[in-house]
Amino acid sequence: DWGMSWDDKIVACQLLLFEATQEDKYKDAVLGTFTSWFPGGDISYTPQGLAWRLQWAPLRYASNMAMMALFAAKDGLMPEEYRHWAMCQIHYSLGDTGFSYVVGWQPDGVSGFPHRAHHRGASCPVPPAPCGP
Repeated sequence: DWGMSWDDKIVACQLLLFEATQEDKYKDAVLGTFTSWFPGGDISYTPQGLAWRLQWAPLRYASNMAMMALFAAKDGLMPEEYRHWAMCQIHYSLGDTGFSYVVGWQPDGVSGFPHRAHHRGASCPVPPAPCGP
């Protein structure tokens, strides 16, 4: 499975089918997806641990798959391993590596965050200043 994205919901469907039927074929499909996504699988990782699916907005893929890992863990599929991996991916984006990738989010000890993100809405001035023409 390529990964959870705007145009690929296969892992979510497999997980829902497993929840509904408890059939091994759906469980095995979900487990196979995460075998591919976990270190040692098909997905590359940055030196600091982000699952790197594609150069264009890689955090969306890692975050979406982290959400799927948490759902799978809730369903009893490798709960400790999946929760740990999911939290590592989310903590990366929130700043555990020293830089928060969430616009406006800068917890203590984090050196910075994006100020001019790609999408226009993230580039607006601080309210109450208007955003737009």
